[in-house]
Amino acid sequence: MPFWGWILIIVALIVGFVAGFFVSRRYMMNYFKENPPIDERMITQMMTQMGQKPSKKRVQQIMNSMKQR
Repeated sequence: MPFWGWILIIVALIVGFVAGFFVSRRYMMNYFKENPPIDERMITQMMTQMGQKPSKKRVQQIMNSMKQR
């Protein structure tokens, strides 16, 4: 393979990595906009809607169990 062929392959790989990075970044930003991560406020609201009285200790237990997974 001629020298310019190797340069073309290297340039194509670099362009592919850069394009892949930006496409995946945009996808993840849209995903987190549509599906935000669960925080303590959301857990408190879910427990209240289920008829449970949320305590700080119970909310922290749920948060810790979610972080372990």
